[in-house]
Amino acid sequence: MNANLTPATSVSVIGQNTSPAVLAVLASLPSSFTTGPATGDAVYAVAGTTGWATVAREAIDRGARAVVVTEPGREVPETIEELGRVAAERGTTVVLAEGWAGNPAVIAARDAWANDFAAADVIEAELLAPDVAPGRAQILTVLRLLRAIGRPLLIPAVTSAVGGGLLLVAQGAEATWSLFAARTAGPARLHLSASNADVQVELDLYSPQTATPALARRTDTDRELRLDALYESGHRRAWRRLKNAIAAGTAGTSGSDDLAAFAADVRAADAAVAQRATDDDTTKENK
Repeated sequence: MNANLTPATSVSVIGQNTSPAVLAVLASLPSSFTTGPATGDAVYAVAGTTGWATVAREAIDRGARAVVVTEPGREVPETIEELGRVAAERGTTVVLAEGWAGNPAVIAARDAWANDFAAADVIEAELLAPDVAPGRAQILTVLRLLRAIGRPLLIPAVTSAVGGGLLLVAQGAEATWSLFAARTAGPARLHLSASNADVQVELDLYSPQTATPALARRTDTDRELRLDALYESGHRRAWRRLKNAIAAGTAGTSGSDDLAAFAADVRAADAAVAQRATDDDTTKENK
């Protein structure tokens, strides 16, 4: 399956080319994407399933102008970092299309209320996902959202099982992070709150597979402000930004910083899972 960004730029799906997430977002793109054969400087679409970093590296070796990875999951951090280094050397853009962290409402809220996020001393997030026991993938999802708002978790967290879910708590000198992931019978949703004594910023996000727009609001002692609803998925936003960058001739940046940040969040999720496993083993030994 191929499509053109412009008459001279094609998009080719490689790797897991039957991925519903990849095919769905390509089907939603504007009419400026037309069918045509891939060329040496194609843009490649890659599903973020196991091995995505290797597939993205293969695309770069083929001469890709850019690579878009839809819903990247955990990979070995060193492999992700190596991809970033190769992309930087070749001048290839690597875009991570994330449904939760890339939601346009998250970016809009970060831009509108950056000072409030920075000043928050209590940061709470709750992710409810259907039919999936909470684990590393859900932790990584929440950590990616924290980075998107400019408050990444950079200190060790204590992980514990609470009410059928996983609770991560991290106490720093400037803030406390409390992150909870659990299973739900309904659609996936994520709530985030960043607050201090004067201001609270909240985000309510809904499954990237739905068309439900996110809610973003800021409350202080005087009033509540809400951002306008944005009817666009994080996946589609990533493609639109790339399309605009190609049109403007600015698509040569590698995205290696984004990959390095993703690798850091993977390490943090791994550490949280490892700490939980260690605690479980200790509990068994003490029984």
